[in-house]
Amino acid sequence: MTRITRSAEEILKQPYPVRLWRDESSGPFRAEVPDWPGCLAHGSSPESALRKLRDAQRSWLEDCLERGLPIPPPHPPADASGRLVLRLPRSLHRRLALLARTEDVSLNTLLISLLSGSVGLGEERSTQRHRAPVAARVAATSRRRG
Repeated sequence: MTRITRSAEEILKQPYPVRLWRDESSGPFRAEVPDWPGCLAHGSSPESALRKLRDAQRSWLEDCLERGLPIPPPHPPADASGRLVLRLPRSLHRRLALLARTEDVSLNTLLISLLSGSVGLGEERSTQRHRAPVAARVAATSRRRG
């Protein structure tokens, strides 16, 4: 491995976002730097994937610097207030509200759990508690009405 330059070390200190998720098709965990196309790593644990990603970042940077390619700057994190206004069909709203009542949680809590699980951010206990029962009930409700 070539010796990393001081400018590359400075680039590595910048706040580049890292995406980490479970990927059953290519290994248990995958990590990538979305701002750097092709800069990714796989590992058997989140820690392993992140450690390997750090090596991949160094290699990616060295390659770009050696070839004289520009290094994209980090994208600032998306500005999110935590508030989301969403329009949905009344029938879906009604079914979700019913499921929330059945699960004895607020509609907000149910939606957060479902959305978090869908993007891989949910806490294990909340997605297990709501995701399977809700999916089964939505399917059953759809079959009855369908």
